[in-house]
Amino acid sequence: MKNPASLQPGDIVKVSQQIIEGQEIKPRPWLVISKNLLHQNTIGCLCLAITTNPTPSPYMLKIESGDLMSGSLERINESSVIVDKIVWTKHHDIIGVVAKTTPQFYQQIKNRIKNDVLEMD
Repeated sequence: MKNPASLQPGDIVKVSQQIIEGQEIKPRPWLVISKNLLHQNTIGCLCLAITTNPTPSPYMLKIESGDLMSGSLERINESSVIVDKIVWTKHHDIIGVVAKTTPQFYQQIKNRIKNDVLEMD
């Protein structure tokens, strides 16, 4: 990504790291959760994986079209954020920002991480 300092929590980015699913190799959408200061001072950012896998999990939060304030996400009606799959990606693997979540949806994500995933006071 040319300007990683422009990344904000709640951005949905397309990442070029290749993940193999059977024979298919494709870039993935991830939700940025790290703060801008981290993006400015390191070579990467923290994200949550987004999936279209229909397998139910208590750690998935469904994304609806109203949860985006800008941009778009392929297969939005089938997409969910996996709140317990925190991943690190390097800036150079980010193709670009494809969407921005609403503050309300991002707050739900933060609450789920705090209440269900991480032990933080």
